[in-house]
Amino acid sequence: MDVRPVPEINETTYKWCVRAFSVLHDRLGINLKVHGAEGKIDDGQIFLFNHFARFETVIPQYIIHEATGAFCRCVAASELFEGNKTFAKLLWDVGAVPTNLPGLLPFLAADILRGRKVIVFPEGGMIKDRHVVDEQGDFGVFSPMALTQRKLHKGAAAIALTLEIFKKRILMVHD
Repeated sequence: MDVRPVPEINETTYKWCVRAFSVLHDRLGINLKVHGAEGKIDDGQIFLFNHFARFETVIPQYIIHEATGAFCRCVAASELFEGNKTFAKLLWDVGAVPTNLPGLLPFLAADILRGRKVIVFPEGGMIKDRHVVDEQGDFGVFSPMALTQRKLHKGAAAIALTLEIFKKRILMVHD
């Protein structure tokens, strides 16, 4: 994995990807609507999405950038950063960071404090069957690799708590 000391978003590449998706959106007649989002996209800092296919993982960044002009970080599977260095560089350039990035939570919290948004797919993978409750009524997601139910991931909550701690520490220093 190519871990940069300070992984920066390449704004030129990011904007090019937004334009490319916009062209696809227009040419294919894709109908994207966000309901009940008045003020929420501007005010929000951490956005959670579940996905059923790989393609839709680019849609949240597009919607948020179009609505606010903000650049987003997206937490992605670390395997995507291994192997093909060109693809890994593209991921870094458009704001993706691997799940195994050292210091991931403070890094994301600091980026939020700089005005960026963070997108998290909390289950870390595609949930094809939409089943998130087991026979006992407990929340969990079936892992096809382990052939068992696993607990829900809590990364987004950890980011939010880390961010809150950072904010309180900054306020303490400046008071």
